[in-house]
Amino acid sequence: MSLPDATLWASFLAGDERAYKRIFLTHYDALYGYGLRLTKDAELTKDSIQTLFQRLWQRRATLGTVEVILPYLFKSLRRQLVSDRKSQQ
Repeated sequence: MSLPDATLWASFLAGDERAYKRIFLTHYDALYGYGLRLTKDAELTKDSIQTLFQRLWQRRATLGTVEVILPYLFKSLRRQLVSDRKSQQ
């Protein structure tokens, strides 16, 4: 049985590492495919996803509620990729 996104996100915000891991594992493939469509750079995409999830965990106390996780992660990854690309130049 899977939890609704809002419940899973709330658990993550409360510091539940299992919820965090579940979000990562559930959405990694979609994020990777999305990142490759944006950059065509597999290593940059992988690194940006890792950085994104590290930042999410570190900043979970300041994050707001999310009803649907994947669009939020897509937008966050797009911003992370832009930031990571700039830092490579």
